[in-house]
Amino acid sequence: MSEIFVNYRTGDAHDAATAIQLDLSRRFGPRQVFFASRSLEFGKPFPVALLQEVARARVVVAVIGPQWLTREPTACPTTSDTWRTIPTAATTTAKPS
Repeated sequence: MSEIFVNYRTGDAHDAATAIQLDLSRRFGPRQVFFASRSLEFGKPFPVALLQEVARARVVVAVIGPQWLTREPTACPTTSDTWRTIPTAATTTAKPS
């Protein structure tokens, strides 16, 4: 389980999110930081896996770039916009103590 979940939209603030993830990984260890492009297991359903990981995390860092609200979902156009859902899920999910 990762303690810290770094949330970002691919193509919008990805460089900033990568820098944040690298710094957090140096400070707390790479296993403590969830970063989708590095942490997701191959073949896991993308939106489901993200929401499961955010529910387990104790801290969520949402890296919001200039296109956060205006960019259309691209990963799975038939589902909700997971990147916008994650911050809400983080605030409504009971966290481990």
